[in-house]
Amino acid sequence: MMAAREAGTRRVVAQSASFMTQPVGSGPTDESAPLYLDAPEPIRSHIQANIAAETLVLGTPGIEGVVLRYGFLYGEGTAIGPGGEWATGIESGDVPIVGGGAGRYPFVHVRDAVSATVHAVDRGSPGIYNVVADEPASQAEWLPCLAEILHAPPPRRVSEEDAEEQIGVQAVYYGTQLRAASNAKAKSVLGLTLEYPSWRQGFRELFS
Repeated sequence: MMAAREAGTRRVVAQSASFMTQPVGSGPTDESAPLYLDAPEPIRSHIQANIAAETLVLGTPGIEGVVLRYGFLYGEGTAIGPGGEWATGIESGDVPIVGGGAGRYPFVHVRDAVSATVHAVDRGSPGIYNVVADEPASQAEWLPCLAEILHAPPPRRVSEEDAEEQIGVQAVYYGTQLRAASNAKAKSVLGLTLEYPSWRQGFRELFS
């Protein structure tokens, strides 16, 4: 950041994540929602790294810091895209629904994420913005839907205890505790517009 300031940079746009909030409460979170600072590892280290980057970008004098907290990216070249890690895992039946699958994933198509990033270069005030689509999806909803689109077997279900032992605590957090995120601020301040407001449309077009 010091180098950016010395080079005369006016604004810095940084990437962060919208899926690191406390797993309490109901309804979508906004940018002021408390973060999951007491999360178990490896979730905690991921959140701490994001906080460190956000603090640096937002707290450097002379720099307009903009933090974009993206949702789970899907599209070409991502884990949820043709040949991606999640897509191939679902095709082989290796991605389970954890517990009741109530965790609500804030998805965003990679093209919409790019559009938001371009907007953030010269629009809106400094600060933090959730860059997510309009429709969050519970794991119990989106995972079987994507499996069907991929002509994959229906996803198996595992208990929270088995998921923690076999996959890790992050699988339990995402699968059962994750809260939806609101994009209201990004729409009103950055002028976020979405080519893919719903993951349903995006998944079907991506894998058609």
